[in-house]
Amino acid sequence: MKTISHWFALGAALCLLGCGGGIPEEVAADIDVSALLEQLKSADAATRLTACVSLSEGLHNAAPALDPLIEVMRSDKDPSVREMAGYAIYQMGEEIGKPAMAMVKERYDKERAQGVRSMLINLWNQLEPETSPVAGVGNRP
Repeated sequence: MKTISHWFALGAALCLLGCGGGIPEEVAADIDVSALLEQLKSADAATRLTACVSLSEGLHNAAPALDPLIEVMRSDKDPSVREMAGYAIYQMGEEIGKPAMAMVKERYDKERAQGVRSMLINLWNQLEPETSPVAGVGNRP
């Protein structure tokens, strides 16, 4: 069962993303990536979600977690965890997140959770906007 604090953390992070905000790199959190990687392996979805939230706050400091986050997006059973894993990758930035592009393309057609699909589109737009499935939408003359 998800707690209100988990939903608040997810909502706040997604608001920053959706509002065009984001956390400036200068305030990247100093995170314990090793401990957070262990939490990503937890059987408890709330623990995995919290780890993804913390990794998203680490920005470029979370780079060593890229491959495990890609795997979470591929296979976690909880859509909230998959969505936050995508946000953590997004927060790492284009340069670090670029290797996630193959997973984004792989998951896009398979994903049924709307929040995760939206995150996949956001990642796609960041990493490879020229091939995005929504490229040019809203840019009509």
